[in-house]
Amino acid sequence: MRELEQDVGANPPLTTRQRFNVGLVMFVSQGLQVAVVALLVGAFFVAFGTLAITPDVVEAWIGKRPQAIAGHPSLSVELVKVSSALAAFSGLYYAIAVLSDATYREEFLDELQTSLRGTFADRARYLEARAVAVPS
Repeated sequence: MRELEQDVGANPPLTTRQRFNVGLVMFVSQGLQVAVVALLVGAFFVAFGTLAITPDVVEAWIGKRPQAIAGHPSLSVELVKVSSALAAFSGLYYAIAVLSDATYREEFLDELQTSLRGTFADRARYLEARAVAVPS
């Protein structure tokens, strides 16, 4: 963040509150990526389980009839619970992989840095225009 400020020549430098805001933007954008991946993995497992696993197989595995959702015997509460657990673990794995993989981190950060560089440049122009419009 400080490198970006220096590259753009942000003068005056960002306040603590503004730095927190930029960090929050980075955190939310990364969190949204993780949430989308986890949601897609969960939807895949629900769809795959609905097509591939019959209620008789579920009954053999858990020892009782599965609880059907909306009258669909193939779509069960148990299937949704297992798919949700797998999706949560997949999201966690993806988040860790993204943070530890230098290639992805560079790719993600390059796009975000380009966006932030534009934002900092806009901020600098705004502050210059404001200083000209309202003399001290």
